[in-house]
Amino acid sequence: MRLGHGLLSALAISAMVASTGYVGPAVGDPRSVEELRSDLAVVAGRRLEQTVDTRASINGLAQSCLLAVALAPSFGEPARKKALAIAHTIIDRADENGDGVVGWGVNRDADGASCAGPGTRKGLTWGRTTCNSVGTEYTYQTGLAMTCLARTFLVTGDTRSLEFAKRAVDESWRYGSKDTPCPGCFTYWPSYSPNDEGRFIRNMNVAMGMGMAWLFEATGDARYAARARAIAASEHFEVGHGNRGYLGVADPQYRARPAVESARTENHLPLVAKGLRDIGTVLQSRDTIADAVRVMDQWIECDDRRCREAQCRNWAGDLSRCTTHHTLYSCWLKDESATALGHCTRAAARIGSWTDLALWLVFEP
Repeated sequence: MRLGHGLLSALAISAMVASTGYVGPAVGDPRSVEELRSDLAVVAGRRLEQTVDTRASINGLAQSCLLAVALAPSFGEPARKKALAIAHTIIDRADENGDGVVGWGVNRDADGASCAGPGTRKGLTWGRTTCNSVGTEYTYQTGLAMTCLARTFLVTGDTRSLEFAKRAVDESWRYGSKDTPCPGCFTYWPSYSPNDEGRFIRNMNVAMGMGMAWLFEATGDARYAARARAIAASEHFEVGHGNRGYLGVADPQYRARPAVESARTENHLPLVAKGLRDIGTVLQSRDTIADAVRVMDQWIECDDRRCREAQCRNWAGDLSRCTTHHTLYSCWLKDESATALGHCTRAAARIGSWTDLALWLVFEP
């Protein structure tokens, strides 16, 4: 796999970090990806020096971890140390609800209890009236955490990271539906809770597939490759059936109103493209990479009424009005799609605040 990219030397970066007050490239004309990475080298170097916020959301920690992994080929030991510190923080939070199962969910501080009483959560119900307890393991967070741990192992050799990623796979293996939405497919449910059995959300499923692919890269275990292929097959089915929405076609809410749900393009879709891109790259599947490109291009090019009227936090593909880090999602497929590359470089020229997610999107090989 291609893991490196051209950047300033580590020595030059260190000198710039020490001697300048530079915080990021000025907003202006689009730059090439290589120019953009060089412009952002000081910002990235300083980010590696920051201490790990152990109470951050699992999403945030995993994004910071994957930024550090992406920087490792150019920044060397500081990036590897940062990835390892974040990976161990994620491991330390692998069982926040005390049920003895390895997995990760929503942040206990930021999200808290907000449903029928203490120990319950309303926010992730997808239309149902029941609530999951705080600390419920969700497949999106678990998939991102697995990806961080597997890729941290690949750049550091840390066996603790690898073992916890493998445990997360084993203990989540049954929380999904075989042959859904098609023969030979597999789709994970949104969480380990019985409340979510038979619900299908595309980015959550593909996040697990991304983790599986990187575990296969780390171990060569054919079981992980087979599950990743089955998840990619489910997405191939979704794409083939014209689904540009958040829910899978087998989800009961989708089945109840397919015309509405199939057109519900939003900011969850780029992670589907990213996950498929990683699965296709690791497993050397051109068809899966082609599906990734279709999904990302659909997100970028959405021009229906829903997208035109959406707030940027819901759909951020509009370069004329959106300047959040979500607008940079196209950068995940900058090497595979000319549409994504052009959108990425134009979006980067408009970004004023470089979060870890934004930096990861640019520096990811």
